[in-house]
Amino acid sequence: KDYNKDASIASWAMRYVASIDETITCLSGMSNYEQLIDNITYMDDFKKLNNEEYEIINKVTDILNNNELIACTDCKYCVEGCPMNISIPEYFKLYNTVKEKGWRASFDSQKNKFDEISKDYGLPSACIECKMCESHCPQHLKITEHLKNVSKMFEK
Repeated sequence: KDYNKDASIASWAMRYVASIDETITCLSGMSNYEQLIDNITYMDDFKKLNNEEYEIINKVTDILNNNELIACTDCKYCVEGCPMNISIPEYFKLYNTVKEKGWRASFDSQKNKFDEISKDYGLPSACIECKMCESHCPQHLKITEHLKNVSKMFEK
């Protein structure tokens, strides 16, 4: 935001991909009209990333790689076909909220949400490690490992 306060996160990602010389087509998942307008805005007058922007992306990548958060995008591809009916993205959101806001600040409210979700879905500890979820994950997350961490946090 310090570099370009008007640029969305999606615009950075799409410009990164579109700046690769071999790229012919970029596909963007959009959920609403505002996202469509955002995509049109930065792709209509497309500018490849410059060296300073690549440096910023490298710094952000380092920060994210050293972060304890689960990089789930809530696409829900992992949920379909889960033999244990585990609501993976919902559990990951709760875990990330506790990690982001701090244990004392958010654990009780996230634990209550966890208990509500687990009334209708399988617990993270119910995972049988079939890894079907991982084969569907576009982020290539180690979902079964993350579920163990979620279980440790909430299933006491």
